[in-house]
Amino acid sequence: MELDEVLGMEVRNSQTERSGTVIGVVEDFPYRSMHQTIEPLAINARPHPTDRLCETAYRELINTFSILRKSVERGVSKR
Repeated sequence: MELDEVLGMEVRNSQTERSGTVIGVVEDFPYRSMHQTIEPLAINARPHPTDRLCETAYRELINTFSILRKSVERGVSKR
């Protein structure tokens, strides 16, 4: 099967019973050591309860950067 033939196909994870549609294909995506054979990989972008922790940390990080930027801008404008 050619890489472009899988676009739009419905795939199912037999372990979790979750399914989804293939929306993109990347050839030779080395997600492990370069010494290991490259094997198929599915990346799931669906929200998961544990993702909320990352989302919260991300929001806090963005907020922190915003505060730092404003502080730097105030400091620079005083000079």
